Amino acid sequence: MRTAIVFAERAKLVEANPPKNAFEWTTLHRALVASSVLSSACALEATVNEWFSYSAEIRGRKVEAKRAQIAKLWELGIPRTASFQILSKYQIALTQLGLEIFDEGAEPYQNARSLVDLRNWLVHYEPSWEPTQDFESDGTNPPHKRTKRLKGKFPVNPLCHKQAPFWPYKCLGAGCAVWAAESAFAFMDSFFERADPKSTSRIGAAVFEKARKLGRQADWSAYGV
Repeated sequence: MRTAIVFAERAKLVEANPPKNAFEWTTLHRALVASSVLSSACALEATVNEWFSYSAEIRGRKVEAKRAQIAKLWELGIPRTASFQILSKYQIALTQLGLEIFDEGAEPYQNARSLVDLRNWLVHYEPSWEPTQDFESDGTNPPHKRTKRLKGKFPVNPLCHKQAPFWPYKCLGAGCAVWAAESAFAFMDSFFERADPKSTSRIGAAVFEKARKLGRQADWSAYGV
């Protein structure tokens, strides 16, 4: 999660002051944005897996009565295996604790689902012909599915041509990366707040903001960068 917000903030710095060499800024910018988005999605799964794996760690808290059951199901592969979708693992955890699950039609679930969906499109990328802004606006060509789900959620990438299609060019900018990191954090924080507030797997707001501040730091020469 720290990686995600640091990279997102670094991408904002590139957008604000891109290198003159086009190869340098396009390569650096895309690397930061893609790495940030993927890290946010990875954080969602890694965190819930850690919570299930560390079932012994919940001793002494309100969920202790469920500890043995959670540990046993995890040993049996529930919801350990890849057959369980990332967000389903959180719903299963809440169900095991006898708590109300996330409303899948509302936030923060909706943004988290869009993030996982975006991650899947990046990892399993399939090229497609996308309409430029003019052709998209007049209805000549239907926009990509990602456009319908993500457009308007964050500022677009300012480094691409104004007529570039939303997916993937306008979509994959610092705005998207920041949105992804904040969406992942908000979803996980909501889970821990209702399920296990004192869990050591919980990423604190102070840590998240400290990482954001580090990403915004213009001069990284002290770190050899």
